Amino acid sequence: MDRKNKYIAGISIIILVVLLVIWSNPLRRSEERIRERMLLITPIGISVNNVIATIESNEWEIWYVRNHGFELLEGRPKEPASRETQNIVGEHSIRASIGYYYNFVFQTWVVVFWGFDENFQLIDIAVRKDAK
Repeated sequence: MDRKNKYIAGISIIILVVLLVIWSNPLRRSEERIRERMLLITPIGISVNNVIATIESNEWEIWYVRNHGFELLEGRPKEPASRETQNIVGEHSIRASIGYYYNFVFQTWVVVFWGFDENFQLIDIAVRKDAK
């Protein structure tokens, strides 16, 4: 192999490795796939204290623990406008960032919402990605 072909092969391998590292990031998976993974880690029925312990052990960032649920608007979680808002999940909720990744110039945050019933037992999880 001549020098030019070795150079091209070397650059191609570097690009392939970089792409594999980028694509292997689990945060790049779909919101639904991340939700499925979160349900394995924090299954329905688990207590709020166990969810908090899981968040802390994974060094994720808790953004809030609230005495109201989160809202699902067109299948995506968000902050409820009020307690009278439709599609509220749970009586209590936790919102945490599980990380972020870069898409060229945009930073995409992966945020998980856990909704709990009146007994502080997990009833649902939703995932949202926000590009900034």
